[in-house]
Amino acid sequence: MISFVTSIKLCKYYEDYGERLIDYIENIKLGCEIADISYEIIICEDVCDKNTIFVKDIINKKSDNYLINHNAKILEVKQTYENPIGYNMIEAYAKNAGLYESVGEYVCITNVDILFNSYFFWYVKERLKKNRFYRFLQFESYNNINTDYLTPLIKAESNVKRAINPFLNVTEKQSKILQDMNSNDAVVMAMGNKSGDIMLMDRENWIKIKGFPENKYWVHSDYVVCRVVYNNKIPMEVVQEPIKIYTFLPKNTQPIVRNERNEGEEAPDVEEWNFSQTYNDQLTCN
Repeated sequence: MISFVTSIKLCKYYEDYGERLIDYIENIKLGCEIADISYEIIICEDVCDKNTIFVKDIINKKSDNYLINHNAKILEVKQTYENPIGYNMIEAYAKNAGLYESVGEYVCITNVDILFNSYFFWYVKERLKKNRFYRFLQFESYNNINTDYLTPLIKAESNVKRAINPFLNVTEKQSKILQDMNSNDAVVMAMGNKSGDIMLMDRENWIKIKGFPENKYWVHSDYVVCRVVYNNKIPMEVVQEPIKIYTFLPKNTQPIVRNERNEGEEAPDVEEWNFSQTYNDQLTCN
């Protein structure tokens, strides 16, 4: 069995993620049923006064027993954690809540705005191994296309803008440059880029590293997970084509929300990156 764990917060700039959540759920249900995979979907919703709509409101517009029929559940995570920088949410807390709630032999922790192609599900069915940390090739697609498509996945496949992580694709020039560098740090950084969109590993190892880093920072948590995985000598495997993961370009600008910094304070992005480096020798994220 595989558990899909995703985090979501429907707030300013992100209201359309309710639609993306439905696409995500339907994509997983169809793919798992075709490949005959036992699965569950855990939707971890961060809740505070910034929410403008709630997942239950989106689900209630669907058919009766929608969650049951899709092996899905909503897990509410109230924002009681410290958030001094003022992000909309710190995803680690929601994703970790879902991780510990999961019962699958494997756990795929993702963002809510991704779609898996059919080859992904057959890979899960036939090729997954324990003691492996899986990364996937991701592609960003145009969403506002004035053409009707049978499914969101077909829309994404037909309107690709760019590869998000070409340095992981063995057929790309960037990948060859990375290999020539012969640097473990460079490889981990490459693996960490956009990793938060989808991370797949057996549940035993997820628990071993204690999930995502629960600290005051939102960004670079993907790097921290990759670094901790590497420190634990868990093999990191990049799954190549034809397996592909897609995400749509946002409809509107989605700024990284932070509180204003005071004069003389270090820039937030510098502070966040420097803090992530403190995990370079850690064996757990928490």
